[in-house]
Amino acid sequence: MTDQANEYLKAVSSETLANFKAIAAAAQERLDAARTSGADAFIHTNTFNSGVAASKKLSAISATNVTGYRELTREPAICRVQALDEEGERHTYYIARKSTVALHNGSKLASYGSVVGRLASLTVGTEITLQIAGKSRHFELLENIKYQPRFKDGAWDSLNTTVQGEDFGPLTVESLQALLRGRLEEADAEALLDALLQGSPSDTVLEGLRHEVRRSMALRDQPILDRFQDEIFRLPLDSQLLILGPPGTGKTTTLIRRLGQKLDRALLTPEETSLVERIDHPQQPHEQSWVMFTPTDLLKHFVKEAFSREQVPASDARIKTWETQRGELARNTLGILQQSSSETGRFVLKASSHHLRPAVEQAPTQWFDALHAFHKQRLLGQLQQGLTILVQLHHVVGADLVRSLVDIMATAEGGDLMAAYRALDGLESQLIPLLKSLKEESDQSVRKGLIRSLNQDRDFVDQLAAFIDSLQVDDEADADGEFDDDAGDEPEQQQTSSQKAVQVYNRSIRTLARLTFLKRSVPKTSAAAKIRDWLGKSRLPLKDELHSIGESIAAQNGLRRFVNASRRSVSEVPASYRQFRREAVKANQWYDGQIQHPRHLDAMELDAVLLLTLRTARELMAQPFVARNRTEPRFAFLQTIRDRLYNQVLVDEATDFSPLQLACMASLTRLETNAFFACGDFNQRITQWGTRTHDQALWAVSRIDTRPITTVYRQSQRLNAFSAKLLEILGGDLDCRGQLPEHLHHTGVSPSLLEDAGDFQDVAIWLVERIQEVEKIVNIGELPTIAVLVNAEEQVKPMAESLNHLLEDINLRAVACADGQSLGVGSDVRVFSVEHIKGLEFEAVFFVGIDDLAQQWPDLFGRFLYVGATRAATYLGLTCRAKLPPALESMRAELVSAWS
Repeated sequence: MTDQANEYLKAVSSETLANFKAIAAAAQERLDAARTSGADAFIHTNTFNSGVAASKKLSAISATNVTGYRELTREPAICRVQALDEEGERHTYYIARKSTVALHNGSKLASYGSVVGRLASLTVGTEITLQIAGKSRHFELLENIKYQPRFKDGAWDSLNTTVQGEDFGPLTVESLQALLRGRLEEADAEALLDALLQGSPSDTVLEGLRHEVRRSMALRDQPILDRFQDEIFRLPLDSQLLILGPPGTGKTTTLIRRLGQKLDRALLTPEETSLVERIDHPQQPHEQSWVMFTPTDLLKHFVKEAFSREQVPASDARIKTWETQRGELARNTLGILQQSSSETGRFVLKASSHHLRPAVEQAPTQWFDALHAFHKQRLLGQLQQGLTILVQLHHVVGADLVRSLVDIMATAEGGDLMAAYRALDGLESQLIPLLKSLKEESDQSVRKGLIRSLNQDRDFVDQLAAFIDSLQVDDEADADGEFDDDAGDEPEQQQTSSQKAVQVYNRSIRTLARLTFLKRSVPKTSAAAKIRDWLGKSRLPLKDELHSIGESIAAQNGLRRFVNASRRSVSEVPASYRQFRREAVKANQWYDGQIQHPRHLDAMELDAVLLLTLRTARELMAQPFVARNRTEPRFAFLQTIRDRLYNQVLVDEATDFSPLQLACMASLTRLETNAFFACGDFNQRITQWGTRTHDQALWAVSRIDTRPITTVYRQSQRLNAFSAKLLEILGGDLDCRGQLPEHLHHTGVSPSLLEDAGDFQDVAIWLVERIQEVEKIVNIGELPTIAVLVNAEEQVKPMAESLNHLLEDINLRAVACADGQSLGVGSDVRVFSVEHIKGLEFEAVFFVGIDDLAQQWPDLFGRFLYVGATRAATYLGLTCRAKLPPALESMRAELVSAWS
């Protein structure tokens, strides 16, 4: 670097530290002012709702501002850019992570999420046109400086600052203070001596980009995204995108940064602002209407930390695993799963069960499409059966009504059920009064029979109740009813035994009467047949009475199929699935043998039932006749679902979720936004059911776009090359190989290998030797982050115990991170089962027993190894109980026994 460039760097450094001080001071002034005033200082509240709402909104804004000012006192700026506009004028902007303050020294401070903030992601020489205050402004970037601010001993500094100018760079400045001092303090001299002994560079200014040793177990902080990431996170709110790329490319960071920008109304475009204001709801304002899904609780923990850095409040209600969300929806919202305090819910989830064939679990879309088609055909069949009944009973319901239904059914039979539902909605003003009248007449007739029995025996109802309590009925015989009762008319409530007995009596007589009229037999194992036998001929209505009641019940049966038909398209999904599965098992399709318990579902089955329910509900919500009347009681079931939708849905490690799960998540977006953002890597899929291809992703989210990002910010050159070769020999997707940033000086070391390792005690001895090597080579005064990966959860604790016997001699300890829950602290060596390691990164990673893993999981072995290897930034160790797996033999020459 020339003397002229060095002097320029010193001048910029001096200006930077002065501005850090000014920004922090201005932010502190705002904080001090906020402590002496609150929302009440800005608004006079009154007893009207509008005043209260305005006060709450202002209070929320005030709290957000306070958080932002506090962060500015800790991190005044993350970047400085200089750009040339179309008129030849130079502009200098300091960029803050999120919040800004006005400065009195003429400097300009902008938020990274703002339009001007885009300059921070550009490389020098790039030209861009920005829309600022409604006008197009053209800029050429002349200079880009990225900071890591630190406040120590009463003064501001920036460590490992990267600088790129028109005629120099990129450079890494270890310390702006040291650059300005031009000399080393005594403590710095000691550090210099250590660095020289280790062969490290001694200059304050280094050519190129420097690797930073991982000191803490957290997602990497990347305050400024690269240009490609920046373009992605600024896409419109109503976008659907899957970001694909290798580990360490900042995919999760891009997701988090996008959410942070889209939650800040000040950073939204006019079109986005209009959309948000149109759908905003006081019970769930835009700032709270989002959810992010992660595959594990461990990753959820670290994602929450990353959200905190971006000043985005993220509670457990906002960041969830899919298992948690699925249970809440299926049990509490949609009534698919049985509740202990309710009669609703057809199924019980058995998550450890596997009813489907392995091939179906790996590629479930065809199976789901078959279920969807079956459900539509079943709904159509119900309507067709109803029309057949009403044609025969036109003298009861009226010929004109029957002709209208014939015309509607012609539309439904053409495949357009939604068009039929629209037409039926307009016809319900005729259907409902007629149905009500017929029901009142038949109820009165059934009631006469009950009164007659009571007259004969005052204890009749009590005796019937006792008999009903003793009944063992066949659920299958009574399931998926023939529309012969009041199901769907009124919700069931808690009843006394007498009330329940009367209800069962009424229902059974109606069933018997309808089947008598139709000249059909009653299923022997049904409740109606057992009640009939218990009553005997003397207490049953006469045959003519049954025939008359049956005619009315049959007409009601036919009419009821056309009333609330759209609602049944949602509520009948569980019944359709039960029948679909029953018929598929008989035909030896899809399922792996007989289903022992008809009420039991495995996890993928529940995903399918949930997805079909959500997709059908969304299709209904999009219908104009529903949207116009959405507040009416008949559409309350849709409002319940609508209340569980979000303005934005985000998914981390998307390829670990099945296509059905991704489709469910996408179905939780508001219809107005459809805002779905996900990231993942097909090479990192470590679940048998995970999404495997672009086609599966497109099936899950039909309008989804995919964007690749391949620049890796984590690994050394040698580990990146090793990971790429792993993909090549193990049949991975080579299009997703990572590319290191230009000018990165991080050669690293070759992976280390131990064979014939024997038991955990022998492995532990080798691991501790390597851990000591890492500590000596890194030489930062503390142990960098280290993870030990084992093949199964039951190996976590034994491995940690074996390590601890040896680590205690050097005052370190190993922590068993059981089930990915326990996280350890500080310089702990963390022991994980490999399935919990997604999304994290460490300076060093050791993979124990890769030959056993190859035998245990032959289909997923390569992916597990790739995921484990790409967690490491610099040091990777592999152990084998016996020998290197044959698939890796070609890589033996690239492995070493030790690093010293």
